[in-house]
Amino acid sequence: MSKTQQRLRKFSRDPAAATRLASRHLTNTSLATIKTIERYRVIQTSLLLKLVGGNPRNVYRHLQVLYHRGLVNRFCFFGPSGRPGEFNYFLDNPKALELLAELGNVDMDSLDMEAVKRNREKWTPSPDHSLAEPAEWGAGPNEVSEGQRYFLRHELMISRFHGALELACRASDGRVELASWRQGAALWNRVEAGRIRREAGRWTETDTTEHIAHRPDALFSLKRSDEAEARHYLYEADRKTSNSSRLIEKLRGHFLFVVKYKRHLEAYGLNRIRAVLIETLDTKWAEVLRQAARHPAVSGRKPSALFWFTSSEFFAKRSSTEPKRHGPYFLENPQIIFNKLWLTPLSEVGDSPLSLLD
Repeated sequence: MSKTQQRLRKFSRDPAAATRLASRHLTNTSLATIKTIERYRVIQTSLLLKLVGGNPRNVYRHLQVLYHRGLVNRFCFFGPSGRPGEFNYFLDNPKALELLAELGNVDMDSLDMEAVKRNREKWTPSPDHSLAEPAEWGAGPNEVSEGQRYFLRHELMISRFHGALELACRASDGRVELASWRQGAALWNRVEAGRIRREAGRWTETDTTEHIAHRPDALFSLKRSDEAEARHYLYEADRKTSNSSRLIEKLRGHFLFVVKYKRHLEAYGLNRIRAVLIETLDTKWAEVLRQAARHPAVSGRKPSALFWFTSSEFFAKRSSTEPKRHGPYFLENPQIIFNKLWLTPLSEVGDSPLSLLD
C-alpha cells in the first residue's frame, strides 16, 4: 500500500497524514464543503453529504483530507454500548475561512470569523490545537459536560431542520425557495409586559411589569415562485428540558413579541410572522407543548393560532421498513417537511403552515 493510500486515523488527526496531504490542492468540492459547514455551524455527516452533492464517497474523501489538514474539525457522540455515532463537523480554524475567501471568491465579511474563533477557544483547548480531539468525547479526559452535550445536540437539531428545509426546496423544482435563514443570539430580544396572576378564577395582568425573554432559535423565509412576497417563520427546537411554568413563559414571550406588540417590525424589519414552529423530540411531548399553549397566561382566553407543533419522529428517525438506508428519513424524502404534520393549540387534525406546494 502506498503512502497516499494508507488508512487514515478515524478518531484523531494523524500528523504524518497532515504532512502528506498538505500539498493537496483544494478543489471546488473542498470549498463547497467548508462553506456548507460554515453556514450550518455544526452539521452531521449524512446531511453534509446531501447538501454538498455529487458522489458521497468523493465528498467524504475531501472531508478526511480537510480534517487531517486541520481545516475542519469533527466529533461524535458515543451510545450506551460505547459504539460511536456518525461524525458531526464544525470549523475551528480561521485559515479555512481565509482559504474560502481567497480561492472560493467569497466575501470575507459574509463569513462568521468570530464564531470560528470561539469554537477554537471552546472546543479545541490544547496549546497546539491537535491533542484534545472532540471525536474522543465520552471517554477519558476529553469528556464534555452535560450542558455542553445539550448545547451540541440542540445545535444539531437546528441544523437538521435547516437542512430539511433546504433539501425540500431543492426538490420542489423551483416552486419554493428558502429565501433566508438566520439563527443565534442576533435574534434574541425581550419584551416588557405586566406580570400576570390568577384572580377570581381568571388570569389578568397586574400594574407591575416584568421583562420576558424572546429567544427563537431561527428565523427563516420561504418564497413561492408565483408570489411576490416571502413568508416568514420563527423556529424553536425543544429538547424537553423545560417545566410547565417555563414553557408557558416562553410561549407567552412569543405571543407578546409577535402578536400583541408586533416587535418583529422593528427587530427584524418584517411586516408579518406567519407562524412560530416548535419541533420537539416525540409526539407525547408535542402534545404537552400544545396544551401549554392553550393556557390563558399565554394569549388570554383564546388560544393563539400562531403556534404550530410537531415531532422529530415524523422525519428525523430512521425507517424500520428500510433498515439498509443510511441517515434519517427526510434525507430520502425531503418534502415531508411540507406535509401536514403540525398541530396548533386549536386543531385536532394535522395541517401545515409550510404547505406552499398546494
